[in-house]
Amino acid sequence: MEIASVVGVSRDTVVDDYHRLVEVARDSVLGNVAESVARLRHLHRSALDAFEATAISSLNRSAYLSVARQCVMYEAKLLGQEPRQRVEVAATLHNGDLDIDAEIDRIFAQRLARP
Repeated sequence: MEIASVVGVSRDTVVDDYHRLVEVARDSVLGNVAESVARLRHLHRSALDAFEATAISSLNRSAYLSVARQCVMYEAKLLGQEPRQRVEVAATLHNGDLDIDAEIDRIFAQRLARP
C-alpha cells in the first residue's frame, strides 16, 4: 500500500486508521440526524399547538399546517423513509352528462398541467 510506505507505517495501521475514521464519521452523521429529527419534532409540535390555538377564521391556520406537514416530510427524508419513486395515478370524473363530462375532463387536465 503506497500510503503506508509514504507515511512510514504498516499497511495494517493505515487500514485500522481508515476504519476508525469511517466509524467516527458515521457516528457523527447519526448524531446529527438524531439531533435534526428532535428539532423537527419540536417544530412540528409547536406548529400544531399554534394551529390549535389560532382562531378558525384566521388565515394563519393553513401556514401552521404547512409547516407541520413539511416537518413530517423532512423527518421521513432524514430517516430514509421517503418514497423512492413517484407513482402516477389516473382518474376519470364523469357524472353521466356528456357535455359536463367533457368540461370536467378539460378543467381537470388544465389543473394537472399547471406547474
